[in-house]
Amino acid sequence: MFWKIVPEMSVVLILISISLSVLTPAQLREWLSADTPAHFVLALAVGSVALIPGFVAFPLAGVLLKNGASITLVAGFLTTLLLVSQPHPQASPLYWTFSHNVSPSSKAWGAKGCSDCHAPNSQFFNSPVIVDPFDDKGRQKSVPMWQYCRISKDVIEVGS
Repeated sequence: MFWKIVPEMSVVLILISISLSVLTPAQLREWLSADTPAHFVLALAVGSVALIPGFVAFPLAGVLLKNGASITLVAGFLTTLLLVSQPHPQASPLYWTFSHNVSPSSKAWGAKGCSDCHAPNSQFFNSPVIVDPFDDKGRQKSVPMWQYCRISKDVIEVGS
């Protein structure tokens, strides 16, 4: 499997190496922050031929946006990248059941009362939300949902 993609990956690495040796970081920042139709078309073209998996593309998009890239360029790049990429080998069609895979109301959040969400150990407001894919030390930074939504911890535990 690996040897089949070596030629394509080699071309990508060579092109990236050439572009990084020719362009300065200031030129890259200026180009990525521009919001012109020509830049957008080039971002679409690069996205349609890049061989980057989704689990690499999304953090890359976060880093680009964090460093001043235009959201239009990044969105166009990601869209074409993911539309033309090969599906994951484990991906399969989702066949809907008669109920459209919707759980009954008895299993919904809040069906057993307010404490489903408003409890000290509830996963609803205590689940982590990623706020920065890469902090200064290269680690992922996350905060609890209640903090992300700017809700007081006291309000969360009212129903418990």
